[in-house]
Amino acid sequence: MSDKQARIADKLAAEISGLLRGQSPQIQGATLADLAAIWLAGHVVVGNPDATAEMRREIFDLHCDAIWELVEHHYDRKRRGP
Repeated sequence: MSDKQARIADKLAAEISGLLRGQSPQIQGATLADLAAIWLAGHVVVGNPDATAEMRREIFDLHCDAIWELVEHHYDRKRRGP
């Protein structure tokens, strides 16, 4: 991801987190799941449903890995200290 893309993503995340702020964890989770499903549905191997499913699973797994890294970066390290 380029620096420009990272800045755009950070800006969008700040805007979305503002919309989610104050909502219950269940509402936040359902919203994020819906957005992730929309995002994954956009990944298609035309004419090959099996390849589409495999690709979506791989993308989802990589995305989950990235989420865990961000949890560690933004939350766990702050709780542990330097």
